[in-house]
Amino acid sequence: MSAKDIDGIVVKVTEKDIVILCANGTFKNVPRNVSDQVPMLGQHFSYTQKRRSNLWLLKYASIASIFLLAFLAYAFIPIGDKSPAYIVAMDINPSIEITVDKKLTVQEISGLNNDGKQLIESMDITNQHLFMVTEKVIIAAKENGYLQSTEEEIVSITVIPLDEGLEPLDIDIEEELNRSLKDNSIKSDLVVSQGSNEMYQEAKGLNLSVNKFLLYQELYAQGIVHSPEEVRDKTIPQIREMGKEGQQRIIKDPNNQQQRLIPNRQEQVRENDRTIPETNRREALVEKKGEQDINQGVEQGNNREAEQESNQEIDNNRTDNPEQNSRRIAPDGQDPAKKGEKRGTEGS
Repeated sequence: MSAKDIDGIVVKVTEKDIVILCANGTFKNVPRNVSDQVPMLGQHFSYTQKRRSNLWLLKYASIASIFLLAFLAYAFIPIGDKSPAYIVAMDINPSIEITVDKKLTVQEISGLNNDGKQLIESMDITNQHLFMVTEKVIIAAKENGYLQSTEEEIVSITVIPLDEGLEPLDIDIEEELNRSLKDNSIKSDLVVSQGSNEMYQEAKGLNLSVNKFLLYQELYAQGIVHSPEEVRDKTIPQIREMGKEGQQRIIKDPNNQQQRLIPNRQEQVRENDRTIPETNRREALVEKKGEQDINQGVEQGNNREAEQESNQEIDNNRTDNPEQNSRRIAPDGQDPAKKGEKRGTEGS
């Protein structure tokens, strides 16, 4: 350490400091030693200041550099994979989609219908775990009357992995949601499914939530519905009820149901304008007429072949002996000569 002298005129004295006016016009505060005599105002005063080594400056600069590097590493170097990994589709009546990364940290939440948008409007999901967000959704749904403790409701969940090779999450989510429903005293039928990115894109193209799309596929295959518009504005319980009613109709009248699902050509022709356009009806009639002509031609051909075979048999029975030819057996199985004798006897 090195020393530095401070000289000046005392202008102020406090309990801890002595204020000195230096020759260059600056004021300096120097520490006051309690054991020393108190200087008088206007008195000349000298103070020897110990100068610290520059090593302490280097020490603190090194520490500051370490903190700066750590901050830059956290801010600009990715910690883990933050890219979207799963989409969790929730249908209560509000339809909601939650996008999470591989660590199930929520990146985005969106409402697919008006109820879903209103439900999550003021929901804070920043850097929160999936299960914490689903808990918030369930609580908000109960507060808004979508889930109740007295009536059986339906909560449909579909987990869509966005990349191949990702581990399934349906079992973990089912356990967590069952716990959440139980903790909030909610009676609900929980349905958890595992979907695919292809299914998700197809549902998106039809403007349906994934869970509605799964039910729509089932009802469409059974012939209960024929277009997405029939289920788009309905709730999951309403769509399930449509399926039950359709199944009951099939059980009561399976034949008619089958005819309705796969009508044959004749039924379409009989129904005329109610089922097919007039052009198609004429085509069906022409096709039917062609089939009749073909059948008639085949029958005529068979008759000609039978006649030719009969004539061939007659020719085979002919011989060079006229008497034998005159006595050849007639088609009815009788000898013509004897048949003539019989006629003569009857005439006499």
